[in-house]
Amino acid sequence: MKTARHPLGYKVLDAFPNARLRQGFEGGAVYLAERDGKPYIIVDEGTMADFLDEEDEQLVQVIEFDCEQEREAYLREQCGRCRKFDERRD
Repeated sequence: MKTARHPLGYKVLDAFPNARLRQGFEGGAVYLAERDGKPYIIVDEGTMADFLDEEDEQLVQVIEFDCEQEREAYLREQCGRCRKFDERRD
């Protein structure tokens, strides 16, 4: 798993055109995407920018996983609410 932080205004859909919304939350959104055969989670907390100082504006986190199973384990561990969101949609 590799994590990179990007500044406010990072163009998620330009970098990951296949990104799909996983879950919205107060302050941002979580997206799932794939690129070059690797799964990703993108956490965009950009709507919180008004509350933070300029130096704290690294509000887009891109997490790269080695495989889908690793990403799913991360979601189960860190984002239990995400799983419930998907179950309600089905």
